[in-house]
Amino acid sequence: MANGNGGGGNSALALIVGILIAVLRILLWVAGIAIVVGLVVLIARRRPKPQPMPVPAPVTRPPPPVPIVRSRRQEIEDALTVLRAEGTRVAAVRVRTAVWRMVGASEGETLADVLRRLQTNEPVQRRLLIALERSAFTYDDDLRAAINDTCAALESYAEALS
Repeated sequence: MANGNGGGGNSALALIVGILIAVLRILLWVAGIAIVVGLVVLIARRRPKPQPMPVPAPVTRPPPPVPIVRSRRQEIEDALTVLRAEGTRVAAVRVRTAVWRMVGASEGETLADVLRRLQTNEPVQRRLLIALERSAFTYDDDLRAAINDTCAALESYAEALS
């Protein structure tokens, strides 16, 4: 019987150890869950609260620029200033193009086309158009004289416009 008692004591001890292991497992689970919950709470506290979205300032467009209206005389005087300052064929071609636009001619038109279309009997305008053509397309040795003639024609045309 001593053997039976000893066996019964072992089984009671084994039962107590089994219960203790089960309780420890439950405690470990509870501790794990508590740690996870604690971490979630810490992370939630660390997150900054969302800031309200800033309201964008209304986009205001600047008013459209006021076009500067320049008189034909002012444009001719500007062309004269450019031609005198630079005195090159490139400047002569730019001035010719500007005056061509002023009289309503396209870039593809020749002097004969412009004179025919305008049918101008105005000698000052006619002289200017001819001088512009000469200064834009003359040979190199004549360029200085052609530009001087064009400057004189621009001066006369500016005076005629006043």
